[in-house]
Parts: sequence; structure tokens; C-alpha cells
Amino acid sequence: MKKEIKTLNLLLFLISSFLFICLLSLKINASYSLDSNHFDLGRIDLATKNIARFTITNNGKSILYVKKIESDCDCTVANVSRRIALPGQSIVVNATYSGNTKGFFQRLIIVKMNIKKKYLILKITGYQVYVS
Repeated sequence: MKKEIKTLNLLLFLISSFLFICLLSLKINASYSLDSNHFDLGRIDLATKNIARFTITNNGKSILYVKKIESDCDCTVANVSRRIALPGQSIVVNATYSGNTKGFFQRLIIVKMNIKKKYLILKITGYQVYVS
């Protein structure tokens, strides 16, 4: 019985130490690289949905995580492939644009993360036309 209690205490200590280290690494500013902060959709049809993809790679030693993602317009919906990236892993941001106005457009996606700047601004541009 005493051996089981000691084993259980050791296991609880190891788990709590691991969780403490994980939480500590979340407070550290992570290091990252970004394939591009601008995606030009070019000339697109007014009636279609178009997807812009951005890849954020964790090239540091701590965990990189997305706190929140939002866009500047209801015509753009952004989501991420994962919220947490371990060192060497990537997070893909997929932004779907489906506007209803002809002409040039520019939309911004704000990705709040545990980085020094606190957030990334990703930009989507293009020219929307009606194709019959």
C-alpha cells in the first residue's frame, strides 16, 4: 500500500512538473517564420469562394500558439489547421474570401499569438469581376 502511494505521488509530481513547464513555455515569446504576409488572389469571379493559405512555422524552442484569429470583414472567414505548434511544426491559416462587390479588394486577417509583436497581420488582395 505504501509503495502504491509513493508511486502515485511520484506520478502526480511528474505530471504537474510537465504541465508547469508547458505553461511556462506558453508565456515565452515564440520564434516563427512566415511564408508570406500577403496573398494576391488575382482576378477572380464574383460568384466564387477563394482561399488564401499562409504558413507559419515555429522555428524556436518554445511552443507557438494561436490565441485568436479574426478578419476585418464578414466576407472573409479565417481558420487555422491547429492552435498549437511544437518546435519545427507549422500552422496553416486558411482564409476564405467570398465578397460581393466588383473591383479591387483588400482584406486583413489578424492572428493573435504568443510572439513579440503579439499578433500578425495577413493581407489578401485581388480584383473581383463578374464572369458570365
